[in-house]
Amino acid sequence: MNEINFSIYGDILTPLTNPDFLLKKFEDQQNARVRIEPMRWEEAWPKLLDFALHGGGPHISIIGAIWTSSLQSMNTLRPFSAQEITGLGGKDAFFSSTWENALLSPANQSWAIPFNAYTYLLLYRRDLLEKAGVDESTAFVSSEAMLTTLGKLKQAGISSPIVLPSGEPFLARINIVSSWIWGAGGDYISKDGKKVLLNEDQALSGLSDYFKLYRYLDPSDHGLTQTECQRRFAAGRAAVLIAGSNSRDILRAAVQQPVLQNLGVVALPGVPWIAGANIVIWREAQFSYHHEQL
Repeated sequence: MNEINFSIYGDILTPLTNPDFLLKKFEDQQNARVRIEPMRWEEAWPKLLDFALHGGGPHISIIGAIWTSSLQSMNTLRPFSAQEITGLGGKDAFFSSTWENALLSPANQSWAIPFNAYTYLLLYRRDLLEKAGVDESTAFVSSEAMLTTLGKLKQAGISSPIVLPSGEPFLARINIVSSWIWGAGGDYISKDGKKVLLNEDQALSGLSDYFKLYRYLDPSDHGLTQTECQRRFAAGRAAVLIAGSNSRDILRAAVQQPVLQNLGVVALPGVPWIAGANIVIWREAQFSYHHEQL
């Protein structure tokens, strides 16, 4: 019996926590076994890099979408053919933004298949915006409008206009900040990858606007982790929260009815950062015809 090694990472792939319902039929039809190797988010990249450098890794993996280009540049991934993509429903079956981390040069070749999409959202309390005299349709349309809204919430006597992680290192902060940098017309590097842009005026302006948000933290909200921020918002102790699109379970577990009844959700101001996970096949799978076909 052939065995396929399949690695998954992180805590956002809960449908694969118990993958039997997805894989049992496949295993029976193909007379094959699929062995799942779970990896924690913080250990995934070092492990994937080790697979790329030394081989001996899985045949197929779910990886962070932004890692695709690095692994492809090391010549460790097997490309997907146009026929295979068509068999999955074609590119139109996916969010267009998810293909940006899957279609890479040369020749716009597809080196991955999008598995899921992930972004950050801005959650807010409609009732508290109304109390502060803020029109929710324009409250967060730009970084400037958001700062004005937080100021009005503070003036209205709301002690915690916003909660933000400010305790232990928060690795995803750079993803959130991207919306402000891109919204100000800045970027991290030039499109040709040859020039750093993060120290130029537009990027610095976006960074400045983001970190101005911390002026509106109540002293009692200092030092919170992202999870603690989510729970504090869900408990009705803050007006605005930036949360990942996978935060539903945490919010549901703690949310108070007044929060749920008055919950508003919008995209972050600026240009939202969108990533997620991709499915890739490792080039080593081509060493065996049967493994590649499976």
